[in-house]
Amino acid sequence: MINYKIAPISIKSSKKNASLSEVFIAQVDQEKENLAGKLFILLEIENKNTNNIKIINFLLNKIYQNYYQSDKLILREKVYNLKPEHIFEASLTKTNKQFNHFLESEKIKFDFKNINLTVGLIFDNELFFANKGKNQVFLIHYHHEAKEKKYKIVNITKQTQKNDTEKETEDLFSNVVNGKIPPLSHFFISNEALPEYLSHKQIIETITTLPPLSAAEQFKNILSQINYYITFSGIIIKSSKTSNLQNQKSSQRQTPQHESMEGISKTENITEQILSSSKVFSITSFFKLPFSLFTRNKKNRNNNSIVLKDQIYSEKKTFNFFSKTKIIIILKNSLILLINALSYFLNIFKNK
Repeated sequence: MINYKIAPISIKSSKKNASLSEVFIAQVDQEKENLAGKLFILLEIENKNTNNIKIINFLLNKIYQNYYQSDKLILREKVYNLKPEHIFEASLTKTNKQFNHFLESEKIKFDFKNINLTVGLIFDNELFFANKGKNQVFLIHYHHEAKEKKYKIVNITKQTQKNDTEKETEDLFSNVVNGKIPPLSHFFISNEALPEYLSHKQIIETITTLPPLSAAEQFKNILSQINYYITFSGIIIKSSKTSNLQNQKSSQRQTPQHESMEGISKTENITEQILSSSKVFSITSFFKLPFSLFTRNKKNRNNNSIVLKDQIYSEKKTFNFFSKTKIIIILKNSLILLINALSYFLNIFKNK
């Protein structure tokens, strides 16, 4: 299992009417992390008031409890199809219901446009996250172009939302984005303000060259000199495998892992098409792309969905019948049948 190091960035504004923000990274024992992964939350609500403080405390507690204290975690090792992603989706569905009930019981009138919330889960080499509002999720991946190897930054939230024409819903979570994490990659999750004061070059150089905690401190030093009246919050996620990258570059050894980076550049356009579709399920496992993220939208689920307890959804995989691989298999099988048939008839003629 690949381990990921996570570091928070939090610079709170001294301005009275500034937004409220919280960065939460779950601290669980190693056994639970191996079983369920690591949960992280980036939460921001506009305007400081008593009700919004109540809402933040409620959401942080419920999201954590609904995931890590779920009865399904005990069953996970026994039930083959019960994966962390199922438990994650079920916990978000439960949080949606509890939050709406909380607003009613506390008689709070809440505008869902004022909340920016990202809830994510890192498990082994997969990322799962749900996003509400203006928070942004960036992937920094090792990119091979011509004879040069360098890092490139991709805004995942922009790609997953660019074709989203759905109206705003009275729910915190309506879809989950997930996919395999490319080798030698990092994630940078931020509120809307943070990337406006940091260039892509600064983000890439700081995150790729420094450990997560040191990178977070470096960003704090830069931002504290710029503006004290804006709230900045973010999360840095780095794989433990990337610590040896400098040694690999200095030794100039071409490893199979480096060779796999060439596939990222070749499949990037395909990946962007996959990201733009909200109706695709399990594309990563079908196309075997080294970099592929996809959206699962609960509003697109149909009668073919298998509904488990607490509305855990597991959709059927969509396969293209006329894919290249299938055509090759069909032609191969047809050729074998033709050869067998010819052989059979030749034997009959010989016997006569």
